[in-house]
Amino acid sequence: MHRLGTVENISYNGTLIVKARFTPKKGSMAEDRKMNDIGVITRIFGPVKTPFVSIRPIDKSALLSLIGSEVYIKKEE
Repeated sequence: MHRLGTVENISYNGTLIVKARFTPKKGSMAEDRKMNDIGVITRIFGPVKTPFVSIRPIDKSALLSLIGSEVYIKKEE
């Protein structure tokens, strides 16, 4: 697992905004610390060195509890 970054905010359309430490592949599955799936990376934007990532969550009922939490992605082989 690679640490992607921290959830900074929730956008107007319900996606999670993560300040990433690196640029992941679009379509990768994001996970929490316990390896539970959070959602799919749908958009990468912002500066090249520290981009922002938009994640479409699987479960929209727990969005507020995700703010400030760490997000991970599986190692790509």
